Amino acid sequence: MRKSGIVIAIAAVLVTACGSSEPAEEAAADLLFLRANNGVAVIEPGAAEAEFSSRDAVPAADWSTAVQARIARRSTALMTVDTRSGAPVWSSEAPGRLAVKTVSSDGDMLALAPTRQLHYSYGRNVTELVIVRKGSAEPQTISLAGNYEPEAFSTDGTSLFVLKYTPARLPTQYQVRRLDLATESVHDVFSVDAELQESMRGTARVQAMSPDGRFLYTLYSAGFGPERHAFIHVLNLEEKWAHCIDLPHEFAKVPQRETTLAVAPDGDRLYVANSEAAMLAEIDTGELSVTRTAPVTFDPIGSGKSYSAVGAGSVFFARGSRVVAVDREGLGQLASWDVADKITGLQVGAEGERLYVAAARLITTFDAATGKQLESFDPPELGGIKQLGPVTRPQTFAPKTVSCAC
Repeated sequence: MRKSGIVIAIAAVLVTACGSSEPAEEAAADLLFLRANNGVAVIEPGAAEAEFSSRDAVPAADWSTAVQARIARRSTALMTVDTRSGAPVWSSEAPGRLAVKTVSSDGDMLALAPTRQLHYSYGRNVTELVIVRKGSAEPQTISLAGNYEPEAFSTDGTSLFVLKYTPARLPTQYQVRRLDLATESVHDVFSVDAELQESMRGTARVQAMSPDGRFLYTLYSAGFGPERHAFIHVLNLEEKWAHCIDLPHEFAKVPQRETTLAVAPDGDRLYVANSEAAMLAEIDTGELSVTRTAPVTFDPIGSGKSYSAVGAGSVFFARGSRVVAVDREGLGQLASWDVADKITGLQVGAEGERLYVAAARLITTFDAATGKQLESFDPPELGGIKQLGPVTRPQTFAPKTVSCAC
């Protein structure tokens, strides 16, 4: 059933225990999160039409909410929607022509910037940010000397983590910094060892958010020749510290675009895999260390970006047209299979029983335990699928130098 506006319908399946007189429980159908040629969308598998689709909506990291900005001549109207119920959550209006940059995990705060403001990669001496809060009549406008870009809100809503690009006009490096929203001042980010960030050469392009929205994980590679190394930058959005976890040397020798990150549903493990290195690393997110590594056979797999997703018992990786399934308990490879086109994303169903694979315009459903193909469908009115699953947006600019709390 399609509702007007930004609405999503969730189908329920009635499940009744055999011989039981208890009322049936509702089990929500899987919802697929897509970035496509025609914008972003939320759709049920096999649905005849997209229940939520927008060219310009910006979802929160877990897609629990999505925000639309409607620009008028001198103001911007904002609407935040609960994507799982289809109900509008809150709305606001801010002066000026603005674009949404970042949404807080709970959907209660937005960071915006003027549409006329130059892209950070082109350089700028002054950055203007607009913070809009649920329940607040007046937006907060912040002007910062320098070139900054919003990355994520702290979980308590008191800070906005930003990337500071330097030199401001011709950026070649960036640093993770914390903007205090009460004082509008920018502060250093400390590591768990109370050390300040140190500068190093490198790039950062791959990110993943923990399911509870408390941690942001970013893959970095830095250095040259024998000094080159790769690590995971951990940003704690709750306690406001950062830390770096060194990866095995195999990850430093291969292109970053072939590396993918995936967080377990309970958030206790982070999996890092690289198709060219044929290597998988498991990270204990509590201990902040690599616990195990294992080989993963990707060949023959073709070219293209790598993708991953984690279920209850398996980790799935894909590149080119191939999917590889790995057992989480022993890190042994369970199976691999091919699809017809180049893969553009993976998503595991809510109950962990199904794996959804996007390739070109189609989404194919597989049994997550056996790899058996169940069905394929073409999401309507979306065009080619660019990403599938609640993934964070990759960084598009790779300066020569980064600063990290290592």
